[in-house]
Amino acid sequence: FDCGTPFAKKASSAPPPPSIEIAADLGAETFEDATMQSAPVPAEEPVPAESVAEPIPEEQPPPFAAKLVLETADGNGTEFTLGHLENSLGGSAAHVELGEDPHVAPHAATVAFVDERLVLRDEGSANGVYVKVREPAPLEPGDLFIAGERLLRYDGPVDVSRAPAGDPPLLGAPRPGEALYRVTEVLLGAKTGRTCHRAPPAVSIGRTGCDMNFGDDPLLAARHAEVRLAEDGAATLVDLGEGASGVFLRIRPQQPVELQAGDVVRIGDQRLRVEVG
Repeated sequence: FDCGTPFAKKASSAPPPPSIEIAADLGAETFEDATMQSAPVPAEEPVPAESVAEPIPEEQPPPFAAKLVLETADGNGTEFTLGHLENSLGGSAAHVELGEDPHVAPHAATVAFVDERLVLRDEGSANGVYVKVREPAPLEPGDLFIAGERLLRYDGPVDVSRAPAGDPPLLGAPRPGEALYRVTEVLLGAKTGRTCHRAPPAVSIGRTGCDMNFGDDPLLAARHAEVRLAEDGAATLVDLGEGASGVFLRIRPQQPVELQAGDVVRIGDQRLRVEVG
């Protein structure tokens, strides 16, 4: 071939692609331009919350009227109406607010209406909740009670070491076969003060002439209280009725007690009298 003459094209051996045919009976679907704004989706109307939320049941009123009256040195103090089925006693956030007493927990106790009764429950406070003794009250080892300004604990029967057989008894040793029971004074900081070991029938407490004498306690009568001891080992706390301050027994945790009109509850240094009606 001559210079500058293009190469001859080779015949293509591949078959041409098939043509695309559209059947005439198929309707053509047209689409709007994608850039066009679509119609807005209708917003759902807001539903009032009260129509879907479960209604909160209203608190039922107490079955009877009752209140707590704060006892002070000058007479009656603040009155607290028990307006709920469960009324908290304690610090500033409680239903019955007991001021700035450092011995009172934020929620020390609860007074509740239960089956037409008024019930006091200790909520596990460190210093406990006490009720004034009106009738002889049974004691269990470990129970705490207040007489005058003294905090005392009934420890129950104790095993005192005895002299070996054949040896002369030590001075002050208990008589053979005699069961002994102990009452302990509890000092500030849960430390141990005076202790008294006695055999039945009783351990007496007061200012003078008793088994446990606290002559400098102005709130104690000469003979103020007794822990009476039965032959079967049962112990009972008795207010002898000679001291105006009375005797207070700590209620046990998880063991609510029923309150009656005239009962006096002690929390910290606060005393509250129950009035019904």
